[in-house]
Amino acid sequence: MVIQALLIGATALSTLGLVLYRDAALLSTALPGWLVVTVNLILAVLPFTAMMAALSATVKSARQATVWAILKPTAGLDPVMQCINSHHWQYRQLSHGKSLEEKLFFRD
Repeated sequence: MVIQALLIGATALSTLGLVLYRDAALLSTALPGWLVVTVNLILAVLPFTAMMAALSATVKSARQATVWAILKPTAGLDPVMQCINSHHWQYRQLSHGKSLEEKLFFRD
């Protein structure tokens, strides 16, 4: 996790350097956004890292862990969509009675 955070931080610093190279006056506006983007990117990577660590500990090879990491969320998508469609009456109120599939696939 620390190595990932260092790599993301180094990438963000190089991006900030390019902003300063373009125009030094942009530092005051770029710095708060730089911090927010860096922290959000680190937080977005953490669940995937945890899932890959858990899968690597349970399967036989790195290739198998990668395949499971791709298949597991894909296979779990259908029950999530069904739950959203059937149980969230707030969503139906906001979407004027249309289901999530109708909204996603533009069905009338």
